[in-house]
Amino acid sequence: MATVSIDLTPIIQAVAAETTVDASAEALLDQLTAQLQTVAAQPAQSVASLQAQIQSLANQMAANKAALVASVSANTPAAATTPAATTAEGTTEEATEEATTAD
Repeated sequence: MATVSIDLTPIIQAVAAETTVDASAEALLDQLTAQLQTVAAQPAQSVASLQAQIQSLANQMAANKAALVASVSANTPAAATTPAATTAEGTTEEATEEATTAD
């Protein structure tokens, strides 16, 4: 009977990384919710103080968004490109189109 050997390490690592990213995003949203609830629950305060707190949260959200976008971009594989189709005459579709539009 033949035996099959498969290295599952890359799959295990990918699942762990995805779990970590998902958990991080969930924690970020939980923290943001808690911060907003804290601001909303504070007793009456000046408009300037409330505006400053809201602006601080907005700045934090923007920084977190930038970090998340950078992380996703850095860890997402580039899309595969498809080669140009070759016509019966042996030229590529792109080259044929360029020749047609140049006339």
